[in-house]
Amino acid sequence: DYEAEPHKGNKAVLISTSTGWDNYRHQADILSYYQLLKEKKFTDDDIILIIADDLVDNPKNPYPGQMMKNLENIYVDVQVDYRLDQITPFDLKNILLGNSSEKLPVVLDSGKNDNVLFIWSGHGKPNTLLWDENQMTVTGNFVSDLFNQMYSKGKYRKLFGIIEACYAGSVASACSGIPKLLLM
Repeated sequence: DYEAEPHKGNKAVLISTSTGWDNYRHQADILSYYQLLKEKKFTDDDIILIIADDLVDNPKNPYPGQMMKNLENIYVDVQVDYRLDQITPFDLKNILLGNSSEKLPVVLDSGKNDNVLFIWSGHGKPNTLLWDENQMTVTGNFVSDLFNQMYSKGKYRKLFGIIEACYAGSVASACSGIPKLLLM
């Protein structure tokens, strides 16, 4: 029960934190969301897309230049904002808080009247999400701190998040109580 600010716009942040052919479905899931949002009239200015982008030209790909899901190419007119190996979780925090720099020219430009969709697909362990499999980790406390800062800085009207990873519930539990946030 709260008074929501008047609704202005919608923004999305889509992240796949897995690399390599064996993790195809993580990037395919994120690209499916990307295509769905584009069908719903989101523009590339409304979506921040972060993926490894290492599958369309992978030697194991039987459809070079494409990524298939349900017999449909989901790698059509894709604008990748950041490749996974270009940024770190700390950079992600700056992207979501709107702190642009030479390294991070594309940031979330949402405000208190915008709804934000946040989707993360990758691997996880208890209270931890893996960034580029075993290279770096993102803890539940990191995610909680990030979403709390987003709320405090007026970066969203409502934030709906989906974390698709093993043990995602433990990360979501760390975010309990953050205003105007629904996390699955």
